[in-house]
Amino acid sequence: MRIHFIRHAKAKSSSSSGHDIHRDLSNEGQKQVVALVDHLKIRIENIDVWCSTANRTSQTLDVLGKTITFKSIEHFDDLYLCSKATFMEHLWASDSSDDLVIIAHNFGISDIVSYFSEEPVELRTSEYVCLDFGDLSRAETSRGTGTIVDRYRPFSDPF
Repeated sequence: MRIHFIRHAKAKSSSSSGHDIHRDLSNEGQKQVVALVDHLKIRIENIDVWCSTANRTSQTLDVLGKTITFKSIEHFDDLYLCSKATFMEHLWASDSSDDLVIIAHNFGISDIVSYFSEEPVELRTSEYVCLDFGDLSRAETSRGTGTIVDRYRPFSDPF
């Protein structure tokens, strides 16, 4: 099983409502996601997606979905600015071994990738990391059971 982690693209610094959850993607963020599509279209086709309900994560998913077909899409309120514990609760509640895309926020998304890979990872906006868990199901994942097999960020220097 592979889990594909995507941090939302760059967002505007504020929203008209004044609430962080309502911040939209900036023009730069829109360009980041369009560039990200080229890297992801052969990697995440026809798999499940979990996405935060924040505007910037939903808009990141919307741009990806214009080119990439997903098997199913679920939005979760509690993925908004969540900790790694929230990701683990969702994963451990599922006995599925199907690949999964998670679109969310820092610092929780960086923390969960670091936990699973046992490598220090801090995802920047529009960054993508794929972890391979071999034959494990989502419920069987734990510290150090994932291996980073792909990492990409549009418009950035190589890692």
